[in-house]
Amino acid sequence: MPFILCGLMAAALVFSCTEKHPEPVEKPDVEETPSPEPEPEPEPEPEITPMLDIVFNADGSARDVSGNDYRVNTYEGLSLLTWDNPSYDGKMARFCHMPGADIPDSYYKFYYQNETKFKQKMSDGYSLEAIVMLDAVPDGAAEIKAFCSTEQGGTGIMVASSSQGKELTFLTNVSADGSSKWVWGKTGIVPERGRYYHIIGVWDKDNNQARVYVDGELKKTVQTTGSFNFPKSAACHWFCVGADPAPSSVRTAWRGDVAMARVYDEALTTEWVAEHWKKLNVNIPKATYLPENVMYMTTCNIQAGGKYTIAGKGFESSDELLIESIDGSYNAGCWCTAEESRTTADLPKNITDGKYKLFMRRGSELYPVGIAKFTVTDQANTLTAPKIIAHRGYHKNNVPENSIEALAKAQEYGYDGSEVDVWITTDGILVCNHDGTLAGKKIQDCAYAQVKDLTLGNGEKLPTFEAMLEQLATSDATRLVLEFKSHSTVERNNAAVDAALAMIAGKNIGHMIDYIAFDYDICKRIAAALPEAEVGYLNGDKAPADLYADGIMCIDYSYGNLNSHPNWIQEAHDLGMKVNVWTINNDNDLMIWMGKGVDYITTDNPDRLKIMIETFCEVTSPDEAL
Repeated sequence: MPFILCGLMAAALVFSCTEKHPEPVEKPDVEETPSPEPEPEPEPEPEITPMLDIVFNADGSARDVSGNDYRVNTYEGLSLLTWDNPSYDGKMARFCHMPGADIPDSYYKFYYQNETKFKQKMSDGYSLEAIVMLDAVPDGAAEIKAFCSTEQGGTGIMVASSSQGKELTFLTNVSADGSSKWVWGKTGIVPERGRYYHIIGVWDKDNNQARVYVDGELKKTVQTTGSFNFPKSAACHWFCVGADPAPSSVRTAWRGDVAMARVYDEALTTEWVAEHWKKLNVNIPKATYLPENVMYMTTCNIQAGGKYTIAGKGFESSDELLIESIDGSYNAGCWCTAEESRTTADLPKNITDGKYKLFMRRGSELYPVGIAKFTVTDQANTLTAPKIIAHRGYHKNNVPENSIEALAKAQEYGYDGSEVDVWITTDGILVCNHDGTLAGKKIQDCAYAQVKDLTLGNGEKLPTFEAMLEQLATSDATRLVLEFKSHSTVERNNAAVDAALAMIAGKNIGHMIDYIAFDYDICKRIAAALPEAEVGYLNGDKAPADLYADGIMCIDYSYGNLNSHPNWIQEAHDLGMKVNVWTINNDNDLMIWMGKGVDYITTDNPDRLKIMIETFCEVTSPDEAL
């Protein structure tokens, strides 16, 4: 049985292997509908990236990460540090300048004068982007510039002066029909101290518009036509982070943070800006730990384990001073004792010579103070107080320089001296003004009747020297520092000197006046006429011994002259002469010149100098010193 079954199965297998498949049945001739072609995927929009993208490094330097590898120069100083704000992904640059001041250092520079492609792309339309925080309440006295390239042309992001409402502003300069004009992209926002703002300014050449955005929102559109104007001077063809270029200086300095500084080679659209703001996802909370009037010794001798004082209001005894070396290899915390106008830290015993970043810490918040250069010695700095000379009087808060009000304010605040400039008219009247020309009239070539009705910014008429003496006589708090301006001839100079000395003698007020001039013959004439008077020579080209031989007992020189001849301070003192330095305005320089032991400091910021003297010059014991 099994044999028969196997045979049948084998036969079946042979049959299945030899069976033919049926012929295929032909389909009717019907036209087929072709399958639809797949939709092509849309071309992705080209990514918009900046052509300049400045970021900040831990050591205080900066670099361009746009891919163009532009060089960004760092002008080091003690008013600039970089730091980590925990709410921002990247380093911030903190600028510790006086808002709106001229500065010698502590800024960044991207020089584009020779970057032809960069300039051409800007000429076709561009955008600026920045994240900024102003560590000040804008008083409107000057523009305060964060990221700028302006000088009779150019562009930038800034806080405007009071004439433009003290607003966060995107500024650009365009020309049409041969005339140029500034286009003010004002945001309507007066910046709050401590608040961070994301700003984009757009010059849209194709649509004849300037636009400005804050935190992704369009704030202002200004219709404008014409071509973009670069700064008039080629020496200013560079972007400054922390201030604004000038042909011979850096000006209108920023105080606070800059976290981003970018330039795009196209006019960004409203839609793009809004989406970009979402992607950035920047959420930096407003700083609330903001001490006021912060000042400190930037360059000084200290004692390891000794005391170090920082002036300012708003400190608490729970605050801590953090000291960090520039390379990050040294970090220390110092507990502080706070008073009404300062805080004093106990320095670590292991601190060594070097440059350090200084921060004040309260809880989780940091306040960047600045950079200090310490030299560790057995004897810490003690400072002697210089006398305060208000340059052209106290001319802040809309008080004009060389005005009666400027002298009155200097007297009110108790400054030691108030400087004033004097010219003589053709008919022998002495008037007070710094510049030789006022309202288009050259003062020394005019009769008094031609200039007497010219007004200053506060409504005062051009003051006469006699009116200035009358104001001086109302108080014995402040001396008048009388500068004779250099006239066109020796005869005119002599006429001005003789008229002034006669008037002073007639009013019996000579004991309240010092004399200065750039013209050496003027100085000799006064010294000969008044041997007991203090006469200062301004030009800076003579050694103290030369002046002493002519009875001129004060070297009254610029900081540049005295830096070039540092031995002149001691030489003058050895001869019993006085030393004045001018014109010192920023905190760091005021501190430095206080430490050099000069007798007088002439400054446009006498209020700041007075605070420094009150804070730092009252300590006498090395154990209580800085």
